[in-house]
Amino acid sequence: IEPTWQDVLVASSSNRELLSSVVATIYNAVVALSPNDNDQTAVLADGCLFVSTLIRHIIPSKNITPTMQEEEGGNEDDATIFITLLLAFFFRWGHLSKVYNAVGSVSSVLPEQVALLYCIRAEVEQSAKQNECKDLFASESIALNTALFLVSIYSTARKTLKSCSLDESQTCLGRAVLSEVVEIVGSYLAVDDPIAALVRQEL
Repeated sequence: IEPTWQDVLVASSSNRELLSSVVATIYNAVVALSPNDNDQTAVLADGCLFVSTLIRHIIPSKNITPTMQEEEGGNEDDATIFITLLLAFFFRWGHLSKVYNAVGSVSSVLPEQVALLYCIRAEVEQSAKQNECKDLFASESIALNTALFLVSIYSTARKTLKSCSLDESQTCLGRAVLSEVVEIVGSYLAVDDPIAALVRQEL
């Protein structure tokens, strides 16, 4: 997959139907390439503009309201589904740190990072409910490294929240990060799965 996928994604982002087709194509391509060419997947996961565009368009803009209450049929459309699948694929192959940092900031937490963690939490919780956590990670090492990265996010967020210089928005975002990480790790470690058991021992 060439880096020009980023340009195609950005160009299609204003049309949900076109965006859905583009993300579906990218998703099918990276699935077909793995595990033989995980480097190309890593290139996409590390692309700031690419990842930011994905996350900012998880939910159709017409469904974003102050209360975010569920409308009839929910807030999802085909673009939402394929974006979630692609982000979950990055997670499975150990690229959460790349994606999280690609949309991040050195000095603050961004809404895109919280949205990413929310998406991953939903994926982990769904897998836990269906007892399919064995498919969450491509290997034991990826599971452990991802868990350690999540712990580091939690630790950083806690330290940041102790700062007296945070404004209200950063305080809310920092607390959201803590909450999402706790839910992700807690949901995964609670399942009866050999890899999860290994991660519990190491943590």
